[in-house]
Amino acid sequence: SAAVLEKHEKSSSSSGWGEIREVFHVDLGIDHSNLTLVHNNLGGAGPNHSAPAVLAYDLKQAMTDGTVQHATIEITTSKDTPYHPFWASDNGLEGDAHEQFASINQPAGSSVTLNFNFYTEENEALRLAKFFLTLYDLDQGGSDSTGQEYVVAHGPHETSRFHGGSIFRKKRRHGPGHRYVANRTGGGDDNPTDIGHVSPRQESRAVSFMYENVNNVTITLGSSPGGLPRYTDFYMFYVIEEAVNVNATLKNDYEGLIGDRADEFLEECSAKLSPAKCKNVWKGSVILDIAIEPSDASREALLSLIAAGDLDLPSFDAAVLDPKSFVDLAALAYPREVIAKAQAAAAKAAFVAAKVAEKMGKTLREQTRAAAEAAWTAGRASGMQTAEALAAAKEAALSVDNSLSEDEAARFAADAAENVSDPRLASMAAGLAASRLALLHGGTADEQFQAAYDAAYRVAIASGMTEEEARAAANQARFQAELLANIPKREVLQAALAAIPTTTSTTPIPVLSQLQVIVDYNVNTNSKACDLQPAFDPNNYEYSC
Repeated sequence: SAAVLEKHEKSSSSSGWGEIREVFHVDLGIDHSNLTLVHNNLGGAGPNHSAPAVLAYDLKQAMTDGTVQHATIEITTSKDTPYHPFWASDNGLEGDAHEQFASINQPAGSSVTLNFNFYTEENEALRLAKFFLTLYDLDQGGSDSTGQEYVVAHGPHETSRFHGGSIFRKKRRHGPGHRYVANRTGGGDDNPTDIGHVSPRQESRAVSFMYENVNNVTITLGSSPGGLPRYTDFYMFYVIEEAVNVNATLKNDYEGLIGDRADEFLEECSAKLSPAKCKNVWKGSVILDIAIEPSDASREALLSLIAAGDLDLPSFDAAVLDPKSFVDLAALAYPREVIAKAQAAAAKAAFVAAKVAEKMGKTLREQTRAAAEAAWTAGRASGMQTAEALAAAKEAALSVDNSLSEDEAARFAADAAENVSDPRLASMAAGLAASRLALLHGGTADEQFQAAYDAAYRVAIASGMTEEEARAAANQARFQAELLANIPKREVLQAALAAIPTTTSTTPIPVLSQLQVIVDYNVNTNSKACDLQPAFDPNNYEYSC
């Protein structure tokens, strides 16, 4: 109970649960949990051979606000590490107090890679805001290191070893990350039986991992040869993502678009964006309150809105998104792993922008500014939070000019955030959303990149850009989509340079910024870009073929 947890947190021997919460600085609002075994046939090794080849649990959490959260956790084995238990019937549940621990065993000297997958009651994939996994009873069979247990946590995570513990960290010889290895012998007396009463000795033989924004995690369990079979107990709990509300501003006049039909508008809006919900709408010009559930379907609905740039409802005129709203929506439209990928793509965008600026004969300072603006634009448009995009822009500035101080690079980043226009961000966001939608629907790479161009161009024109500016913005979105698809940045740079328009006469072209110099990208021609004339006005340069 919460009272028991509070008591133990304040005592010299804290509960395992309370200790984990304290270490990771989280307030979960969990009153108590209940773990139920659903299937016991890990790797098809039994004991219930007629069940699916998984070890599956139903984990319910009673929250302090009176609600109950539910998750199904299915543990499967990797095909690269077949599972051979020592005694399959001992797998399943462990613990005297309501069997709170999951448990598996294997002979000493073996290892297995386990995949933890999360599902709703309706058996749909479930994304958890946080997942906590604590492994107890990590020890060794003898003082000569026989049966020495270890665990490897794969993927991004935070780790905690309990104070005064006997688990030490060891760099892996092959692959990223670390092994967490036991270095003390153990026996039955150090096996936990009640999460509310975990002794210091039991804590010392445990390691805890916290994962964020995941629908699956992977660990490897193993031990060195010799000694008795090795048993490992797991304690698990989680935080489920909750619906997030976002306000989207529409450019329309409220009375002209909605008038006294607000309920009807919200009903059609919710049907259009389902499973996202349109909760409220009010004047100013039109402000729409949208609730986004933590699901792939909700994110896809949001991507569709961003890519279209407007809300086309059966009984109303098209509701046009204000450019300022695109990045707010983008921040909720992508799962965390896609945003992490976007961070690398933003760095590549900065490289391309700086090289284009260099080709144009720009100064080092101008190249640095172009790189920072490219990283900021790509980052915000692909779902990064303001702080993350600022950090990306700062790193971009340092990558171009490593003589900058941290403060100077941060200034470049802040200037980028101030100088990049809302229509430019909106155009990029629309292009990347359209590209991802094409990917989700099985589109080819060329179809994804063309979708990025078309959506970015359409939104750029709707946002008031000139034809020339819109084509430039559309090319930027296409190139960023290529970078997100892992097209090598050198190839993208070549395309960017080749897209500089060719002409049979000397034609002045106003300098925009970074890749906006590109006004057309004709993939159906093999024409090459003309070289810049040796000397040109930085505000009005010329090309000549």
